[in-house]
Amino acid sequence: MSFNSELYLLALTIAIATGQQLHTDHSYVTGLQADLVAAKAEFESRFWDPVAQHYRFSTVGPYSTAMTIAAFYAQHLAESVGLPHLVDPKRHKTELITHYPEYRSHNAAGEVIGAPLLVRPGGLENPDGTIPFEVDWVMVGDNFAAAADYFDSGQRFHAPQLNSFAVELAEGVATQIWLKPENGLAFAAPWAWYPHDARKYIYPGYSQPLAVWDLLNAIKPPRAVDA
Repeated sequence: MSFNSELYLLALTIAIATGQQLHTDHSYVTGLQADLVAAKAEFESRFWDPVAQHYRFSTVGPYSTAMTIAAFYAQHLAESVGLPHLVDPKRHKTELITHYPEYRSHNAAGEVIGAPLLVRPGGLENPDGTIPFEVDWVMVGDNFAAAADYFDSGQRFHAPQLNSFAVELAEGVATQIWLKPENGLAFAAPWAWYPHDARKYIYPGYSQPLAVWDLLNAIKPPRAVDA
């Protein structure tokens, strides 16, 4: 999975930065740097699809051609604390700008209620007509984290359409939590809801939706206030 592999790149990057700041044994840090260079090269060769212009969700299996809304979770974490890029910045920009319109899930009223975990050309159904557990769910925390990346990327790449989509995505999710009392989600945002209907959800009171603060930080970072 690209998600887990990108987290590995982040772990190596954090270890290198920590080792440098703490003046850890130079040969150990140098070894980590060599590992990171090799891992980044392998990540790009295995996951980037040059034809479809996006990172693959996985290298094998039925969803090896799919995209995921969580594609740049680790990348965004690295950027938010000033660490170097984990993935190719040009490819990051290309995927976001090319594919963001595909990440919309609507309810029966036509409201945007978030982005599904995966998007695949031709749809997510298997040949037998089934859709596996979770792949089309709206993961609330992943949506907020992705919105933060869209917003930051819109600023960095001078792509206002990404800023607009970030707000649209987050507002769609937040509306289902706070402005739809019939959903029963206020103060109990869930891990995820089923496609097209936020009234069908799993794990209310989950902590991951606190990622909404990441988006707020992206829009207007807090400033220190003098005592």
